[in-house]
Amino acid sequence: RSDSVTVTNSGGWGIDTNWGGSIYANGAVSNNNGIDGIFTDYGGSIFASGATARYNGDNGIITSYGGYIYANNATASNNGGNGIVTSYGGTINVQGATASSNGENGIAAAYGGSINADGATALNNTINGITTQQGGSINADGATASNNGANGIFSNIGGSIYAQGATASNNGAYGIRTVFGGSILAFAAITNNNTGGGVATYF
Repeated sequence: RSDSVTVTNSGGWGIDTNWGGSIYANGAVSNNNGIDGIFTDYGGSIFASGATARYNGDNGIITSYGGYIYANNATASNNGGNGIVTSYGGTINVQGATASSNGENGIAAAYGGSINADGATALNNTINGITTQQGGSINADGATASNNGANGIFSNIGGSIYAQGATASNNGAYGIRTVFGGSILAFAAITNNNTGGGVATYF
């Protein structure tokens, strides 16, 4: 086990495993690494509740190709790419997590990846706060997406988001937006002070 481990300034990944390996890194810190802070794929699993991934060259927390990450209440901030991201069948549980001030999106899923981000916060990210595309799915009930450069909650090209009771405010484009067959279920959601508009769908 590597609970509460600190990994900084490595040239590659901070904490990573794959091909069925598993790491317990609850409360870990993975900062200022050359690629991703916390990474797994090909059936690997990482348990990192309360972990912190900041100032990494690419993504904060990422999995793909059947990898699994459990990182409730984690923080992913100031990373060069996405804060929390999955694709190609990866799964991430980040309930209550915070993704802020990242160079791309806060929380993102694509190509069949799935994220449970209920109660999460995505703010001050360069592009979107919470976003899916190409069959990715995110549960973000009760989440908050604010002060992001583009949309607060955005679904594109067949992605799906469940955001009941979510709040999207002060974003550079729309609060809640779907395009090209994306879907968002947002009962009792709140949008306010978004530059482009509150709720919008196209195509």
